[in-house]
Amino acid sequence: WLFTFDPTQLLFSESFVSHWRNNSYFEVAAPIRERVVYWGQVAQDAPVSLVTPTSLQTPEASFEIKSFANSLKERMKSRDGIATSLLSHFRDSQFVYSKNPGSGSDTLDSFFFKNKKGYCEHFAAATATLLRLAEVPANVVIGYQGGEYNTYGKFWRFTQADAHAWVEY
Repeated sequence: WLFTFDPTQLLFSESFVSHWRNNSYFEVAAPIRERVVYWGQVAQDAPVSLVTPTSLQTPEASFEIKSFANSLKERMKSRDGIATSLLSHFRDSQFVYSKNPGSGSDTLDSFFFKNKKGYCEHFAAATATLLRLAEVPANVVIGYQGGEYNTYGKFWRFTQADAHAWVEY
């Protein structure tokens, strides 16, 4: 079986074919013996309230942040709709990616309502917090994106410049 986030409705891969089993999990016909890439699509009609308590924990949030999250939840009736609306807000409100955002982005409120300037961790933390406040389970994931493959040694080399943070929901 394959790991996915609930509620995934479709699974894609160029390496294998998967099957939905027992209305519960995805399964492949043959064992996977090498690293594979696959991606899923969240069910468009997934209810917003399908959550677990730990996937909704948030830090203390201001009235303004809570109000913004509630407005997302009221306007959009699905997880995907809420996330898409939030991403549109980042784009339409002219947020800027910067590795040197200054001290104006040191709190969620100052980043989201005033400075609108930050790096991946600012965007990921704000997105996850707002999604969780709108009752959409979300997690910040920190890892590496990119890297350089060494063909001689047959290994990947990652540096701090490849560090990245993103949200899974």
